[in-house]
Amino acid sequence: MSFCKVLPAVFVFVAFALIACSDDSSSSADAPDNGASEESVSISTTVMQDGPEMEAKNGGHIDLDIPADSFLAVFEPNDYVKLTMDGYGTVIVPVLASMDNALAGELFLLAEEGKPYVTFGMFRAPLAIITGVSRGVIKFPINVEIELEKKGEFTNVIKLYEFQHKSNSIEAYPELSAEEFANFRMVATTGMGDSVLFRASSPIDPQLGRSGIVDSLSEVAGVKVFLNMNDAAEDSVKSFEGFEDSYYAKQKVAYGKVTSSFTMREFKEPFADKLKFMAENEGPYLVHCVWGKDRTGIVVAVLAALMGATGEEIQEDYAKTYTNYFDVVDGKQVALTKEQKDLARWQIRWNMVTAYEVEGIDISDFENADLAAATEKYLLAIGLEKFEIESIKKHLK
Repeated sequence: MSFCKVLPAVFVFVAFALIACSDDSSSSADAPDNGASEESVSISTTVMQDGPEMEAKNGGHIDLDIPADSFLAVFEPNDYVKLTMDGYGTVIVPVLASMDNALAGELFLLAEEGKPYVTFGMFRAPLAIITGVSRGVIKFPINVEIELEKKGEFTNVIKLYEFQHKSNSIEAYPELSAEEFANFRMVATTGMGDSVLFRASSPIDPQLGRSGIVDSLSEVAGVKVFLNMNDAAEDSVKSFEGFEDSYYAKQKVAYGKVTSSFTMREFKEPFADKLKFMAENEGPYLVHCVWGKDRTGIVVAVLAALMGATGEEIQEDYAKTYTNYFDVVDGKQVALTKEQKDLARWQIRWNMVTAYEVEGIDISDFENADLAAATEKYLLAIGLEKFEIESIKKHLK
């Protein structure tokens, strides 16, 4: 790939001078450290007012006024880029060459060779509606800035999904306890009080065959407040079999579906609301989504960091979910390799680093950063008040 070309109607900036072009498009298979690229590469463009995808099914995506081939002369598939759109804000998204690697509920930039535009979308979600573009909330012209965040990093996500085979039968996990099968555990990182914060798969959604176990374990643990990261409201869970008779139904629950794209407003705003609920209600608490993996993972990681957890502890706790679910081969779980565990550790690092970065907070040196101080800044940035943060810390001691 060469950056040494002039693109029509597109401004490209390379920080160290165009003569210092690089053809290095490699990415690490060993869960590389996060951080900014050595090269600063950016494109300025606009949203197409008559974009062909704007009114497509599910509310449509957002097409950018730049030919895909011109875009691909600067960025490559599997790069992560930082995209800032007037009226909406900044997000960090992967570049895809096709929809094959798009993840449900997550953002992407789709650059298909030969197309006269690049699509900014969200798989199985109406991004044009969410951002307000198709409703006229954001007014044209809508300027967009795209900057290289990390070259080839999305390759790690692709590798992560290659071994995510699970079973809904406990018989497939002969080495796991019932708690591990249900992905139920107390968060026991540095600074966290004893038996005050738990995490698990859903205690009410039966689709994974684990909900009954989680509900029973929650009762044994004395959980009083549930942070539900998946279901929009109580009415949306009443149809689950056994809900009315569950322990869960008798406790306090903070409902509100959040997206799994953690730099979006649609994650930050409902997440902040749940933490405000947490500040107002004493635990013990349990955080869950469906699997208790990604959305639960970052919420627990932020809370653990707030209380003083180290980067190592956060990564280990997150990776435990992978050893609780994966990899099931021919009906039996097999142990994950070191590389697979390292990819899981990379995932939570990446999620936290990028989520904090769009709020102007640098924790790229994850193992050595002052995560507690950085997390207070992050929580203030997404809408919490200082007294609410202090209340949460008091409840978690």
